[in-house]
Amino acid sequence: MRRHLFPLLGVVLLGLVVSDASASAAKAKPFSIPTERGSGRKNAPIVIEVFTDFQCPGCRVFYLQTLTRVIEDYCNKGKVYLIHREFPLNRPDHRYSRDAARWAVACAGIGQYELAAAALFRDQAIWERSGNIEATMASVLTPAELKKVKEEMTASKEKIDAALERDIFAGNTFQIRGTPAFRILLHGTEVYASHGEPGAGYP
Repeated sequence: MRRHLFPLLGVVLLGLVVSDASASAAKAKPFSIPTERGSGRKNAPIVIEVFTDFQCPGCRVFYLQTLTRVIEDYCNKGKVYLIHREFPLNRPDHRYSRDAARWAVACAGIGQYELAAAALFRDQAIWERSGNIEATMASVLTPAELKKVKEEMTASKEKIDAALERDIFAGNTFQIRGTPAFRILLHGTEVYASHGEPGAGYP
């Protein structure tokens, strides 16, 4: 059932962007723990809010096959603002998902969230066996960036955890039944929502 979401999301987006023009690039920021991880322009006419777990196989497929194309074809052209929400599942078989989310949020503080997220999903089968997430981050960050992220994961631990809890609260408010889950808003009005499949990734 989940695989049917991919073409559906593309169809919905194509229909929504037909009459909306856009421009302008995202601004670089100094280090700070963001309250949300976004791709594209915040004032884009279409907003997609996505809830994923880095250790969820379905989320991996959704990100690598669908969201990367949304970012390239819509976010980078100013038509869509994509909000990434962390929703690490509290399950024995997802024991490293929260750690992965913490790494991703810390990477967002140096402006490298997308790089980190893509690497985490790409190498999911590797780090989920050993819990060695740092090795995956080291494969895409420079030594200086990795050092900074590791420092901030200690120094800004409370801020990172607070960001995760905000995302989890938002997901629970959205009444997620499984991951991945997402909703689409057009000019602030929700026009489509997928709360995930019951039992797919969330008990």
